[in-house]
Amino acid sequence: AQLLTQKVQIAYEKLSVIQATLEKTDFGTNTENQKQIISEYEVKIQEIRSGLSIHQQLQQIFCHRVDTLLVQSLIVGREQQLAKDLFRIIATLHAVDTLGYVLRFIADVTQLCPSLLTAFAKPSDPTAFATDPVSHFGHLATTNRTELGVFNPAIVLFAGGIALATDLEKRTADVKSFLVIVKAALDLPELIDPAIEYVIPAMCYFLRRPELRPAFAELGVAHQLTRLLTQCLERENATIVQLTYETLWAMRLCTFDYGLLATLQSNRLLPVVHRALQRSTKEKVIRMSLHVIKNVMFAQDQYGRMQKGEVVAPSVQPLTACNRGRGPQMYSEMIGMGVLKTTTQLMRKNFGDADVPALLEEVVRSLEKNIDDVTSFSEYLGEVHSGLLEWSAAHTSTKFWKENAKHIEANEFAVVRDLGALLLSSTNELTLAVACHDIGEIIRHHPTGRLILTIPSMKGIKERVISLMQNANVEVAKHALTAVQKMLILKWDR
Repeated sequence: AQLLTQKVQIAYEKLSVIQATLEKTDFGTNTENQKQIISEYEVKIQEIRSGLSIHQQLQQIFCHRVDTLLVQSLIVGREQQLAKDLFRIIATLHAVDTLGYVLRFIADVTQLCPSLLTAFAKPSDPTAFATDPVSHFGHLATTNRTELGVFNPAIVLFAGGIALATDLEKRTADVKSFLVIVKAALDLPELIDPAIEYVIPAMCYFLRRPELRPAFAELGVAHQLTRLLTQCLERENATIVQLTYETLWAMRLCTFDYGLLATLQSNRLLPVVHRALQRSTKEKVIRMSLHVIKNVMFAQDQYGRMQKGEVVAPSVQPLTACNRGRGPQMYSEMIGMGVLKTTTQLMRKNFGDADVPALLEEVVRSLEKNIDDVTSFSEYLGEVHSGLLEWSAAHTSTKFWKENAKHIEANEFAVVRDLGALLLSSTNELTLAVACHDIGEIIRHHPTGRLILTIPSMKGIKERVISLMQNANVEVAKHALTAVQKMLILKWDR
């Protein structure tokens, strides 16, 4: 790579000057000047390319592979020959370290110039390669699982090649091989592992092709994505941030398929994505979390249309499997767990990524539009009567408690009585935490305040809540403490 000829070096310097001119020039309305400089740039590209052999061209790409514009200008139009020569190099290599380095070089270059990967996956000349490049990438990934220097770039090239296939039926064996690798990686007990670092982005390339998503769904490992994201959020370093982003990217692609969305929803999709939104300061993680939430809201809207008898795509039907066959309640879940509060707070921040404020505004607008539909007092009563409480929308909505404070008195404070019974008898930790929270909110918003504790149905409740402050479950103890504070303060700040 260091043996570049003087001719190549001079050509590159001239190209860099023209490139810099293009980047810095403010053309304004002077289209003629713009055309002249661009034309000069194109001519220079042709001069350089015509003066370089394939060998010299590879050297040039190798030395300047971070320069997207240069790499693309040297490759476009000669992809097939470059792919053929690169693949010939791979076929002759036996040393693992060298093979891994060349594969990584190819993977890097195909990121900058995707048309090169197309030349491997869909060669214009079927006789250009002695063996199918995509299948060979898969073979290298399969036989070198412990040699990550080879495995990592090979699995990315393998997935990218499959996704570009013109006829997926001819790639059936490759699809199965890829999914076997994915399943083995996602079934690891500890998912924060070097072996999975490149499997997730490879999986994203695979899932970008809609026709391949059903095959991934049949694999039965989609639920592992929420486990992976949970483990990512428990750690913080540069590598984990990238893996967090890529896991959210995979989730977003899965939520376009409503069968996969139903699976993810039953495996705590929204609580985990909300946690990513709360904890991460990285804009790309926030952006991708919002994209997942946006897809979920769109799916809920489509399901609502279907329930009203409107004509929707058959792909919406799998959503009926959510919540044990009762259908999705995505807005209720999101409002209940505080997504509206989180996104509203994020709207006050400044972001360099222009997409983030737009996404935040869209999410907040949709949640506010649906908040009244998911916080009715009758629904709340139904949940209390069921004996099992979850963080549905009503519990965390200040608006709900303010508007329904008077309804608490209905049937001689029946809802207070039922909440008290749950606190005294339930062993479900989630129910206890929510019940403590609700008792505190009733005291906070009812006109009588803490005097509500004196009604007969509240006998023993204060003592029970105090005892729950020592509960081993952190959430139960936290909400019990907050409820006790509301019981002791004469006038809580409303």
